Amino acid sequence: MNLRRFCEGTFFDHFSDIGNILDVPQTEEARTEALVLMSVKNNLVTPRNGDPVIAAIQDFITASFLLSRKDQFFDRRQFTQICCYLADANIHIDIPPPTIIKPVRLWTGKQIFNVLMRPNKDSKILVNVESKCNKWEEASAENYPWISKLQPDLSPNDGWLVVVNSEIMCGVMDKATVGSGKKKSIFGVILRDYGPQEAASAMNRLAKLAARYLGKNYSLSFLSVV
Repeated sequence: MNLRRFCEGTFFDHFSDIGNILDVPQTEEARTEALVLMSVKNNLVTPRNGDPVIAAIQDFITASFLLSRKDQFFDRRQFTQICCYLADANIHIDIPPPTIIKPVRLWTGKQIFNVLMRPNKDSKILVNVESKCNKWEEASAENYPWISKLQPDLSPNDGWLVVVNSEIMCGVMDKATVGSGKKKSIFGVILRDYGPQEAASAMNRLAKLAARYLGKNYSLSFLSVV
């Protein structure tokens, strides 16, 4: 394997017969430049129009959708266990108050994503976004005769996402809200308002949550993942 200087003027043709070439930064300037330019968190958006190029796919979207459905409820044991999936015991998590208090205290799946976006009260991440989900159904005027103008968040299939100060009011986490390369996706808003470090941290928490939740609650065959 040939070693050549990182800043060398001659560019080797990788399709020639020279062999495998390993780029090695030789100077502090070159190492710093490589750390900045080649870091994943500094390349989350495309320079063409600023749209995110890294987003959740496949199993991450599946787990996000299953957890954020409006009929998902968890008791304290289940909720705290799922919250533990977000990290590796290296962050402090504040458990929010339950959505239902009586007859049994229950937390919703949407609250898990509230914790994902803002793990504790010391976090400065306050996400505010309103966006259309992947499948949106318009509310029928027959069901709301007292409202003159129907708002999109009245969607009967929970197909309109509204997040206020990192708390999900309605909507689901699906391909359009966590998996698409759109500026109004959850990660796109965090990246725009709080920078690449916070966006990468949120993506990392979602990746751990999705993998561990699906691994503990669902089984997959080998043929379904190849």
